[in-house]
Amino acid sequence: MTTSGRFDDAMPIPARRLGLSKMHVERGSIAISGRVDPEHDADPALIHALAAATLDAAVDRAVCSALATGHGATIIELKIRFARPFTSTSGIMTCRASVVELGEHLGTASARIADAAENVYVEADATCLIRRP
Repeated sequence: MTTSGRFDDAMPIPARRLGLSKMHVERGSIAISGRVDPEHDADPALIHALAAATLDAAVDRAVCSALATGHGATIIELKIRFARPFTSTSGIMTCRASVVELGEHLGTASARIADAAENVYVEADATCLIRRP
């Protein structure tokens, strides 16, 4: 459960569209898992785009979950590295994001999408601007 309660049941739309269906949020981290929708297998570019958007949403939620109620974050830099392609035949995929450092004005987080054997397919690093009331 997040400290703000904002993301308890809010599966990120890109993750849901990719086919991921289970989400677990703890303070400073998030895990989203499921199988890639087979309808995407014919369009690897769509899988890449949805994976990038899922990582973006995951790092945002990880950082926001570590902030006090009423505080927020805006991603100001997101670096994504694609290690290998994946499809619905890759099995259960899990996107994990967690806060690396949380300062007064900036926060950093990392995320990755991996299979059940922990083979990394996509990873990301983000810098976030912390918005405090």
